[in-house]
Order: sequence, then structure tokens, then C-alpha cells
Amino acid sequence: MLRATPGISGAGSASTLPLQRGWNLGMTVDGNNDLTEGGLEWRAASGGYFQTFGIPVLQGRGLSDIDVHGGHPVVVVSQSLAKRYWPNESPIGKLIWVGRFKGKPMAPIFDEPAREMVGVVPDLKDMSLDQLRPRHTVWIPVTQVPRGLVHLPVFVVHAADAAAGARALRQAIAEADPRMPPPDIASMRDVAAASLAPRRFSLVLMSVFAALALTLTSVGIYGVVQYSVERRVQEIGVRMALGARSREVVTLIVA
Repeated sequence: MLRATPGISGAGSASTLPLQRGWNLGMTVDGNNDLTEGGLEWRAASGGYFQTFGIPVLQGRGLSDIDVHGGHPVVVVSQSLAKRYWPNESPIGKLIWVGRFKGKPMAPIFDEPAREMVGVVPDLKDMSLDQLRPRHTVWIPVTQVPRGLVHLPVFVVHAADAAAGARALRQAIAEADPRMPPPDIASMRDVAAASLAPRRFSLVLMSVFAALALTLTSVGIYGVVQYSVERRVQEIGVRMALGARSREVVTLIVA
């Protein structure tokens, strides 16, 4: 419905908003339990998610509406993960176990079949804009999420008119389930600002402490100079009596 609405050029859903942390799960390459890691970034997304954000697919395909519950388990991986485990070959068609570390499920809900890699996308700053190192990330279809892992999805809409897009989203959710409360809607500008809020608070706090330190230092220097001048009043009087000019005396004291 959303994609067919005039003015909306893209729509999808995900388990987590961009620039927010997702789940950290294990991963094991099928057939080799030593090729494993315990903390990759796990995210779920629907067909149209990558297109909505303009994320290119480097190899294979992205997630699609054909990836349904009960269908063939698939996964899309980040470029760094693909290069880490398949540096000299294409990862498309390879199988990985998501939610398993060294081949063992991290929880009973991850006792599911291995997933076939169908696509590779670039590494993204998916946790914060100041993220320096890319994280190994996997995306699975929202329809194939293990039961109990994800609750309410996040909907993403790309619209020429933000207000029209918000109205269309509210209407679509109300028609899908009238019992659902009105959604909280924010622009990506707001999401990006929220992700930078902790860093911005830290910068403001450091600026306040720096200004306080500068003020205390200035007061301290003033006190030292005043004490020095008071001790040299007679010396200054003698110098001026012998012809020293005020500028020379000030230069002496400041030096």
C-alpha cells in the first residue's frame, strides 16, 4: 500500500532504526566450526529496505518480498564480513549459521537451518555517524526472524513530502491493525541528531569545564601579579623617580 501511494518512492521495515544498535549474535560458517565469531551485528529488514535508503547491492541481490516465512532461509551480509571469510571467492550461495557460535546455538530459538547468502552490501555506519571501524553485519528477512526475537518493527518511508508520508504511514498501520497505537514518526535528520546527542553533550560539558579552568587560571595569574607588584612598590617608585616611563614599568612587571 505504501509503495503505491503517490509521492512515496520507497518503503520497507526493519527490526532496528539506522544509527541504533541491533542485536549482537554469533555466526558460524557451515562446514567449519572454527570459522566463527560471537558478536556480529544482526538486523532484520524487508524487501525494499535497501532501495529506500539507497544502499547498493554489490553482489547478488537484496532482500525481497519473495523471502517469506517458511521459505528458503536467506541472508545478506556486509562487505567486510564477506572479505573476512571468502577473500578470494564470491560468498553468494555459501551457507552460514546465524545465532551459533562454534556451531552451537546461542539460544534454543537459533536452532534453525543454515542460511544461504544471496547478497553483499557495503559496510555502513549503522551504529553512529562517528563510527570508525565497520562491523560485520548480517540482514535477514523480517518474515524469517526467529519467533520471540523481534517485537514491533520499524517502518521506513522515503517520500517527497514528509507530511504526506507520515499521513500515509499512519493510515496504513491503522488499516492493518486498528488496535495499534499511533506510531512515533521521526525524520532521518532527527534520528541522526539523536545519535549524536551523547557526543554533543560531552562536547558542551568539556567546553564548560574548559571555560571554568580558564577563569580560575586567570584569577590565579591576576593574584600572583598583584602580589608581585605590591612587594615591588618601592622599587617601581625608585625607577620612575630615575626617569623610567610607565610603559617600561608595565613591561617589566608583565615579563
